[in-house]
Amino acid sequence: MSGLALLLAATLAARISAAPITDPVHDYLESFEVRRGETIITAHPDLNGDGTPDLLITRNTLRNGRQGNLWVCYESLGPGQFRRIDQLPDGNPIEFHQKAVSLRPRRDGAGLALVRYSPGGGGEGLLSEIRLNPDGAVESGARAFRPGASAGQYEALFENPKSQLVFQEEASDLLLSRHFPLGRWFFHMTPLKWAIAVVGALVGLVLVLALVRVLQATRERRSTVPR
Repeated sequence: MSGLALLLAATLAARISAAPITDPVHDYLESFEVRRGETIITAHPDLNGDGTPDLLITRNTLRNGRQGNLWVCYESLGPGQFRRIDQLPDGNPIEFHQKAVSLRPRRDGAGLALVRYSPGGGGEGLLSEIRLNPDGAVESGARAFRPGASAGQYEALFENPKSQLVFQEEASDLLLSRHFPLGRWFFHMTPLKWAIAVVGALVGLVLVLALVRVLQATRERRSTVPR
């Protein structure tokens, strides 16, 4: 993995979220510090085959050159429950180019696999599958692949409308305004931070009241001094 990919992967959280997530888009905006002026890209395949769409999400600025974007997968665990998967077991990010990825039914019938092409040097790269299992997202079947060596094979894999992922784009400004109407700082407040803020506000109020009393006492003393 390139130095840029390592740097980008370092911005990701734990490989799998510890607790179920109810709003994956909100979690992504909050956990990965999405900023205004970015474009959020999503796809909703049913990777685990439970009948509920999973979520693949990234943003236009999180890109590793020709390898494509770094994605986060929110796997559906049932109605309104998701788990976040943002890395492969070896620590590499989930990355693929939008034009070099497709869907393929898994041989075990348990949902769909992502088929991706990762370009290398000399016109050759790697073809592999990413699928979900109880341990997260795993890569398998990696093999050397030369797009121009077999006529029509690359096109059949990645340009067939029946197997293509459908991507949607939305401005981060709209999503941030929708999910954080009072400002993101408000929603980032943990109970400890709220307690510290309240104590700080009370201390500040006490200091202001004390200053007011000192000023009042000083004024009263001045008014009682004989002229």
